[in-house]
Amino acid sequence: MTAALNSGIVTIARICNREIHMAVLRLFRSTLIATLCLSGFLAACRTSTTKFEESIKTTTVEKWEAPLPATENAVALETWWAGWNDPVLLALQAHAQEHSPSIAQAGARIAQARAEASAAGASLWPNLDFNASLKSNRDYPIPGSGKQIIRSTGLDARWEIDLFGANFAARSSMVARAKARDSEWHDASLSMAAEVANTYVALRSCEAQVDAAEQIAQSQQVSQGLQDQRLAAGFISALDLAQQRAILAANLTQTQQQQTDCAVLLKSLVVLIDLPEAALKEQLKSGHAVVPQAGNFIVDQLPANALLKRPDLRASMQNLVASAEEIDAAQARRYPSLSLLGSINILGIKVAGQTTDTHSWSFGPSLTLPIFDAGKRKADVDAALARHSEALAAFRHQSLLAVREVEEAMLRLDLANTQLQQHQHIEDLHTMNTQATQAGWELGSVSLLEKEEARRQQLTGQQQKWQKQRDRASAWIALYKAVGGDWQKPEN
Repeated sequence: MTAALNSGIVTIARICNREIHMAVLRLFRSTLIATLCLSGFLAACRTSTTKFEESIKTTTVEKWEAPLPATENAVALETWWAGWNDPVLLALQAHAQEHSPSIAQAGARIAQARAEASAAGASLWPNLDFNASLKSNRDYPIPGSGKQIIRSTGLDARWEIDLFGANFAARSSMVARAKARDSEWHDASLSMAAEVANTYVALRSCEAQVDAAEQIAQSQQVSQGLQDQRLAAGFISALDLAQQRAILAANLTQTQQQQTDCAVLLKSLVVLIDLPEAALKEQLKSGHAVVPQAGNFIVDQLPANALLKRPDLRASMQNLVASAEEIDAAQARRYPSLSLLGSINILGIKVAGQTTDTHSWSFGPSLTLPIFDAGKRKADVDAALARHSEALAAFRHQSLLAVREVEEAMLRLDLANTQLQQHQHIEDLHTMNTQATQAGWELGSVSLLEKEEARRQQLTGQQQKWQKQRDRASAWIALYKAVGGDWQKPEN
């Protein structure tokens, strides 16, 4: 009876083991089918920059409110800097591009992002590890057997099958981040060229104004000498002479202030291009006090087309794509994972001069079903969704800011052009007045004091003209940067 009972227990155990085995197989098969279907569904939901490009076209303004610049004699953005006809400016910009710390930092961030994308892509491939060991001990595995030598070598392989696309989404996110860093490098390069040009134009304008201020001070000194003679002759009072001296002192103070402004601009340029001040001064001797002027370029009439050329907006767009891929990756990690595992091992044991070798191998799938993690995976999804919302808001803000920058630059450019045309008419009148005064002085009908006064008016008008030229050049530079410069979005 005992034998029959044992036989029944064994039979029941076999049946239970068979049922458990079949249940596990059914669970594995159903899970595998579900994972394949869901992974295909998720793969169809990938995000690309095309979606956000269409978003820009539908959410930005349909046309510019500010007046577009004139298209007469317009040049391509790729050759716009060369159209300034200032070799010193081009040389300084080239030096800044090669030695600027900010551009070097942007380049380092590109290398870092590309390495991270490469590391993320490695998770899509199988891993293969080789291991080897050699141990020597005593009393193992048989006490009293003396010294034993154990050697082991093997290969371990693991390949996680990316059923739900978690690894692929993580890699896509890193690739998008790398593209964003690349666009940020172009933005840094564009900003550096614009900042160098702005500082350079301001310095040249300052040099011209200092030269004019020095000539005005010389003219004031001539007038001061004449006023001293008139006081001695009794033609003016001491009060008139004091007023003349106050004007001369004010002009000298203004000249000193402008000289200080020029020195500050020079030091700013030293920091921008990373060039010793002595070498920069030597390079700036060519073209002293000559304010360069920009040529025209065409601004796209459709705001969306112009904005899509901006590298900073492209970077924001790529960051948005990366955050969307992070959502996919976090969602996929909530589902089962399937891996293929394999190993080959060779074990050798040498005891008392006798060697025994054993060989083993294993291969099979491994399924992991997430059951309970205290809400960690769901929290990861929520965090990814929040980051995506943040990136979306940043992208929208960047789009609005880009529109404002273009509009402001065009308004300032239109104002600068108008004021420069008006000032040209005023300068023509000053020139006519100076010529008439010079002719009258030669004929004896105009005094030297009147002649010097006309000369100072003309020099003051030239100072204002150089300031207007600087404003116009700065407006063009701001517009160049606002439309993305000569950077073009990559084809792929």
